[in-house]
Amino acid sequence: MWAIPEDLNEQFEASTDRAAAIVGGAYVEECLLRALKWHLHKDTKHFDRLFHHSGPLSSFEMRIRIAVLVGLINGEFAHDLLIIKDVRNEFAHKLDLQSFDAQKISSWLNNLSLLTINRGFLALAEKRDPTPREIFQGAAGEAGGMLSARRPTMMPTPPTYRS
Repeated sequence: MWAIPEDLNEQFEASTDRAAAIVGGAYVEECLLRALKWHLHKDTKHFDRLFHHSGPLSSFEMRIRIAVLVGLINGEFAHDLLIIKDVRNEFAHKLDLQSFDAQKISSWLNNLSLLTINRGFLALAEKRDPTPREIFQGAAGEAGGMLSARRPTMMPTPPTYRS
């Protein structure tokens, strides 16, 4: 696994929207992979076979879904990670897409439900609505931070079993 550069935020700020979406999505995916590796049984051989580039859990979406199934994240957090994944993929595969301001992208970002601290901060501190790029940057940073810290607040309620 690669190391997360200390100047990642500066790289994000200085980049185009396309680069910011791809780098931000890659950052969140890497944090999710690290959280899964920490959370799952320590078996490098099996982990590598499942998560390697040709393995069944090699895609960002499958990693999100397995994180829900093993209790690492809840459905609301997964919903927001899927939006980050979709934004990243849209910028990576649609060459005519140039900006977070595109209707489809800004609409997706307005549907984030959990990763909204940045949006609230800008509304309170600067008395303005954040731009779609600021929403994405805040959501990616917040998601990466939550995954890196493995906060208990993102854990789903354990199931109850009948005896």
